[in-house]
Amino acid sequence: MYDKLPPLLQDYVNYFDTSPILAVLLGVLVVVIAVALLRVAMKLFVFFLLLLAVALVASYFFVGEEVTNDALRRGAKDASEKVEEVMEKGKDALEDELFEEYQKKQENSEE
Repeated sequence: MYDKLPPLLQDYVNYFDTSPILAVLLGVLVVVIAVALLRVAMKLFVFFLLLLAVALVASYFFVGEEVTNDALRRGAKDASEKVEEVMEKGKDALEDELFEEYQKKQENSEE
């Protein structure tokens, strides 16, 4: 059962078998640190989101509404084209992989 776990979790399970109380305390400590890091990450995300909003509003005042709207539309168009390109590459790679698996199954069934 433990052979399917990642090595770090296998070590933790082995440590839990030898010292359950310390293992639980270690697990609680890891959870507390993870929550603290998530809080910091959320604060940074909100800060950068507010910074982006301020930059957008400042752009309307400094360069004008039409220039800002055009820049946003161009950026959105470029981003959507890039996403479509990456999705096509992923789709092609997945189709190739599925086709190879299908061929292997066909070869195995013929034998």
